[in-house]
Amino acid sequence: MPVVAGSLDVEVLRAALLTSDSPWQDLEHHATISSTNARAAMVGEPWRVVVADHQSEGRGRLARSWEAPPGTSVAVSATVPLPPDGAGWLPLLAGLSVAEAITAATGLAAELKWPNDVLLPDDADRKVCGVLCEVVTGLGAAFVVVGAGVNVDQTREGEPTSAVVMLERTVSLASATKLELAS
Repeated sequence: MPVVAGSLDVEVLRAALLTSDSPWQDLEHHATISSTNARAAMVGEPWRVVVADHQSEGRGRLARSWEAPPGTSVAVSATVPLPPDGAGWLPLLAGLSVAEAITAATGLAAELKWPNDVLLPDDADRKVCGVLCEVVTGLGAAFVVVGAGVNVDQTREGEPTSAVVMLERTVSLASATKLELAS
């Protein structure tokens, strides 16, 4: 089972994302940024991606803060057109997509807990990712920023914390993979 560590390979991401038959228009990478969702909202149009190795002011639902040590997580935000029927399903679709990607990349079972948490059921249902979708208006056509923060390479002692999510309820892909390999 592969474990992801270190900085993102931006050129690999660009090659996979920005193809002639893809709607995606741009990929912006930051080593560190305050918030990928805030930056994506500022870009002001759909089909853009902002990704960072570290986010210093991450947030989740209900304005909950989220923070992980630099170089230990991935924060990604993508802008998409506002669906005609509203954005209600986007957090679920994004969460399911992250859960499926984690399972495909690591072999770890990952599940979505409504409305926006990706959990690892084999690791006491600890949270490995959070999803936050925000509708942006006032900059032309309305669009949605779909953001996700994935805990990638922390030890149990260094896993992300927030005002609500306690240390014992979070997990990283690295620590979960090590537990899987040990069992």
